Amino acid sequence: MHHKVAAFAFCVAAGVAQAADIAGLAATCHSCHGIDGASVGPTMPSIAGQNENYLRHVMIEQKHDQRYSSIMGRLLRTYSDEEIALMARHFAAKPWVPAAVDADMRLVNRGRQVAQKTCQRCHGATGERVAEGTPRLAGQWPGYLVIESMKYTDPTFHRNKPSERMAERVGNLAVEDVQAVAHFLGTRK
Repeated sequence: MHHKVAAFAFCVAAGVAQAADIAGLAATCHSCHGIDGASVGPTMPSIAGQNENYLRHVMIEQKHDQRYSSIMGRLLRTYSDEEIALMARHFAAKPWVPAAVDADMRLVNRGRQVAQKTCQRCHGATGERVAEGTPRLAGQWPGYLVIESMKYTDPTFHRNKPSERMAERVGNLAVEDVQAVAHFLGTRK
């Protein structure tokens, strides 16, 4: 009986230690992505509550220069793939905190129309994530969504495109339509 209690206590202690390690790893992300991954910056994505597999996949791609990033790839090279998986799990378990966006109804209505034709198949009617491997866009910062989407509209931007499907869908959109869709998605909760 004492062995079972000791084994249980060891497992609990190991779990607490691992949780502390994950929290320590994830603390590095707070300066850009906000406390617990809830961004307060309009061009920085919130990662709290995001899909775990999506987060892990994107971070691994950035680490190995398979997806463009200005800073993330360099930071992620200091972590093992296992540590990245732990961080993805950590942030996915956090509650989603939608961006604080003042709704411009003209943009919301235009964005809804364009999103229905362009985004709904993979991201759902309001950006809630439908297809596996796609991120939640509802409640994400519009500024960040514009920056990321514009990569697909720029024919000179060929370095590490993460998805040809996105390039096909978004590549021909006017800047105004990209901004309207981003605003529409950002106002969804």
